[in-house]
Amino acid sequence: MKQIYKDFEKLVKKQHDELRKLYAPSKTDCFRVYDRQQENLPVVVERYGDHLLVECIESFDSREVEELADRAARMCYIPPERVVLKERKALPGGTEENRSGEAPSRVTGTEMGLSYYIDLWSYRDTGLFLDHAVTRDVVREHAAGKRVLNLFSYTG
Repeated sequence: MKQIYKDFEKLVKKQHDELRKLYAPSKTDCFRVYDRQQENLPVVVERYGDHLLVECIESFDSREVEELADRAARMCYIPPERVVLKERKALPGGTEENRSGEAPSRVTGTEMGLSYYIDLWSYRDTGLFLDHAVTRDVVREHAAGKRVLNLFSYTG
């Protein structure tokens, strides 16, 4: 087994277990597990409830992508049928394309005790930006008992 895969597994398992333990009291099961920590593996791994999203930022051989996804799934205790693979690759003109499987349905994830419907298949992004969790928590705190109009058009 390549050393890079061993290192990937160690990082994914360690970070997943730490984050799962950290977020359990706040009833959160959506979090980013791995974000391109290894220079040779530009991959993002995110957990959404009982599903795992593995996104390759650069083109890889399809067998390598599947190998990384299988390893990430094992380290995050997710069955292979609940892993969604996406690949972003640059196209002529600087735009990017996303390829993913067909959606059986949306999944449910929880953040700070609130449930979200998440579509891991249809679009480039899931709509729940995990790095904005703190912002959502601040807004939730300040908006308690108030009506709020979200004018952020997909970014809020």
